[in-house]
Amino acid sequence: MQRRRLISLGIAGCLSAMSLAACAGGSDDSGGSDSSGSNKETITIGNLAMETGPGATAPGPFTLGLELGVDEVNASGLLDDVGVTLKLQSEDTASEPTQSVTVYNRLVRSGAIVVTSPGFTPVAQAVTPNANREKVPLVTGAGSGTPEEDFEFHLTDIMTSSTALGQTMAEQGLTHYGAVVDGSNAAMAAIEGFVEDGVKKGGGEQVFSESVAATDSDFSAVLTKLQSADVDVLYVGLLEGQNANFLRQMQDIGGLDDIVPVSHSGLSENLPKVAGVDAAEGMTIRPAWAPGLDDEKSAAFEKAFQDKYDNLPNVNPAFGYQTAWIIAEAIRSAAAKGDITGEAVRAAIPAASTSDTVKEHGIIADLSIAADGRTTYPGVLAAFNDTGEIEVVAEG
Repeated sequence: MQRRRLISLGIAGCLSAMSLAACAGGSDDSGGSDSSGSNKETITIGNLAMETGPGATAPGPFTLGLELGVDEVNASGLLDDVGVTLKLQSEDTASEPTQSVTVYNRLVRSGAIVVTSPGFTPVAQAVTPNANREKVPLVTGAGSGTPEEDFEFHLTDIMTSSTALGQTMAEQGLTHYGAVVDGSNAAMAAIEGFVEDGVKKGGGEQVFSESVAATDSDFSAVLTKLQSADVDVLYVGLLEGQNANFLRQMQDIGGLDDIVPVSHSGLSENLPKVAGVDAAEGMTIRPAWAPGLDDEKSAAFEKAFQDKYDNLPNVNPAFGYQTAWIIAEAIRSAAAKGDITGEAVRAAIPAASTSDTVKEHGIIADLSIAADGRTTYPGVLAAFNDTGEIEVVAEG
């Protein structure tokens, strides 16, 4: 089967489904507050957790990585010289934009100096105007910011990684590109365009495109059209649960085994659990990080995450972990200048992303946040194997 040729290694662990209810810090100190009895100033990081709703399946574990990172920052002594300790305050937003705005405002009123979010484009779009007005940065695992949205930072590099994914597919001979996209999700539509750009750079062309609704569950009409289309690589631009449903129906209808499915990097090992291992096999993504990378920091992060949560991480908790160290270094920089405000932290975030601190402790290689809030990184090529695990195909 053509899609299986993309798989070369079997080195990733499995991230089982988990409840995030235990991670909601609320107003207590469970997210990494100072318990030493010292007189350090406690700085609050607010978190728009997505424990429920459509964003919970894939980006939810971002909160777990963030929590682990905050704990490790406090234990490291990084902020001791500026007399600061961090506290993580998480509240569930149900992945709902209006509720996210309400929670953001409540976190800011409670003293949060910066607010994070796993990254769900409708949430980022709803909250960013408040971040600009309140001048309290919003740092998301994904988002839809523009240079004008000065206080929103998003860690997902959909342009570079998606273009590289499409180009790689075309250069491997998969030159007939198709796409099935949730038309209501701006991020999915943007990724489709970037993958298409990459395919064209690699010498291919787009020959099929269909838009579906976020509520669709029956894809028989789309799949029937796909059967008669000359497609060999298909971008499935749907959130994880709907993505899994599409792949399962794609397998059931038959005649589509030679199509290699590709998607956004927010997918986890929940995908084959819902779609079935056979249906998910060969689904290819280009995340910023994947389990099984051959470096000491990644291995240590995997072990620490597994020890704390009894599960192996994927890219979403990796974003959360990296975010914790970036914010910590930005706060350290602001505190050293005697100005721990949202504006000061926002100004320090770009330099913090490539600081020696983040190079030492971060696990996403060469991640860099620009002054306009956009992030770039080389990423890794990964795919789901025949046991339902994500495995690295190529680094860089």
